[in-house]
Parts: sequence; C-alpha cells; structure tokens
Amino acid sequence: SNCPTAPTADTNYCLKASTGTTLTYQGTSVDYSLYGTKGSTIYKTNPTASPFATKLATVCPTGFIVVPGSTTYGTSDFCVMKYEAKCALIASPTEGLSTGPNVYNASGSSTYCTSANARGVVSTASGFPISNTGDAVTYSSSTLGCTGCHLITEAEWLTIAQNVLSNPVNWSGNSVGSGYIYSGHNDSSPGNLLSAGDDSNGYIGTNNTSGNQKRTLTLTNGETIWDFAGNIMEFTSVSTSVTQPTGAGYAWREWTAVSGGTLSPSPYPSTTGLSGASSWNSSNGIGMIYSNSSDATARSLLRGGFWGNGSNAGVLSLSLGIGANFMGADLGFRVAR
Repeated sequence: SNCPTAPTADTNYCLKASTGTTLTYQGTSVDYSLYGTKGSTIYKTNPTASPFATKLATVCPTGFIVVPGSTTYGTSDFCVMKYEAKCALIASPTEGLSTGPNVYNASGSSTYCTSANARGVVSTASGFPISNTGDAVTYSSSTLGCTGCHLITEAEWLTIAQNVLSNPVNWSGNSVGSGYIYSGHNDSSPGNLLSAGDDSNGYIGTNNTSGNQKRTLTLTNGETIWDFAGNIMEFTSVSTSVTQPTGAGYAWREWTAVSGGTLSPSPYPSTTGLSGASSWNSSNGIGMIYSNSSDATARSLLRGGFWGNGSNAGVLSLSLGIGANFMGADLGFRVAR
C-alpha cells in the first residue's frame, strides 16, 4: 500500500502496513528512521536496526526539538532544548534576558531564574545562556511549559553527538569524517557569550562567514540545534564518582591519547559506532577530554566548550575538572524531556 510512484511506479519495493498502523518517516534516503504506530505502541527501524519498540516525541515544548533515539546509548526519541538554557520573564517567555553585556548571571538572589522573581527557564534564540548557577538539576525540572523536564543526561548528550556526527552536512568535507565537524563559537572572537539567531545564519555573532565556528548542527531528522559544541560548557551530570581515563594530572588530552576509565555510557568516539571515529581528534573538531586518572573523587561532567576553549571544544568535548554544584561564568546547561 506504500509503493514508489516516481520516477516510475514500482510494486517490487512496497511497505504494507497492518490495519490501523500509521507510518512516519524522518531523515533522508541514506540515513532515515521509519516509525510504525498502532494504538499506544510505536516501532522504529533504520538502515542498521531491526524494528524495535520506541516512543516518538511528536510534540515537544516550545523551543525544543525532537532527537532520534539511539540503540547505542539505549535512548528512545526525546525532546531537547534547541538553544542553551536561558531565563525569561514568565509573562514574556520568548524573550531571553541578560543581567549585563552578553551574560545572564544567576548567582545573585535578584537574578535567580525562579517563579519568586517572576522568571523561568526557557529555550529561545534571544538573550544569553544562564551561567553561574550551581543547581542545574533544580532549574531544569522547573523549565516553563515542560512537565517532566530534566537536566540532559550523558546518554542523551551522546545520542545527539552520535547523530550530528553521522550527518554529512555537519562536516566541512561534506562526508562523515572528511575535514572537521563544526565546533561553534570557541575562538575568543569575540571574547564573550553569544545569543542565537535565525537557523539560516549559523555564524551569527562569530565574526566569521565560513570555517569551523559555525554554531548550528543539523540532526538526521532535519532539526537544528544551536551551540551544542561551543559558546558555554554544559552540565550533563551534577557529579559522579568514577575512574577517569588514563593520564595523571589534570590536562586537556586527545581522545586518541587516553583509554580505560569507568564512565558509563562510554564517552569514547570509537563507541559511537561511526566508521573511522576511533582515529578522530581535535583536528576533526570533536574536542578533547580534560581528566586526571589520579583523581577518584566525585566530579561534575561538562560537555561542549565555552567561547575561549579553542580546539578543546567540540560535540564530544568532556571536562571532569570540577566538583559538584560548582558555579562558573562559563558553565551552563541544557534541558531534555
């Protein structure tokens, strides 16, 4: 009942849905997801997987996008903030605020992004990312218009990273692994956080019109996510006690120069399952890891990079250098559901 009709009619390649089943297609002919929905059950398949039960996030909160789930990281489809978490007046939720030039500093009682201040956490292009908050978990759960929201998890972050890495349009050479994946605002020009803009101009505010500073990345379902690799570092876990990858003494290291550790899910490029990923390093735009195998204390996990991180920033950048609930001017967060 679903046979191709162009360029020619062809009954050799058809999908026949059972009675009451609705088919939904996302992506391109090369990298796609196909959903079959019948009642409350949804099955998904893609070029590399047999059908499996999933949950299609068809309606996301305002300012959120749909992310295709990943069997690698055990995630179903979910919603995530298109932009880094920002603060807005409850009465004007689409207008992000600032507390000074190029910043929203949430460290003072008058700037807490809470209902007590008639403010709330939002995802919007305008305004500047919330920084200097040591309580990303609480903030995330009180996102305006989003029941069930939470701080993005490591599995969700890696699902997005795997997805954008698999999309050729995000690579300078227009094929996966060719050249570099765009790594966003990280070159200190300008030396501050940036607000976002229209999806058609991913270089807005960067003083660039081409090159690796592009701030937008495209998911395989066509959705656009902003500042996933740069602009501000983002919490994915408030703290975790783990064995860190090899390398004594805190330092930025290439992923190809470390091994081991007990982080779960595995943060290594090789575990994305993408061809050639095990050899990718910062020259490919994926970022680096800041770790210390001699430190076994609880550490926060920070992803992406801030505006001055340079080649350390990227979609797989990971910093383990700070403790729980640390407050910093270049530390923000993103919310998922």
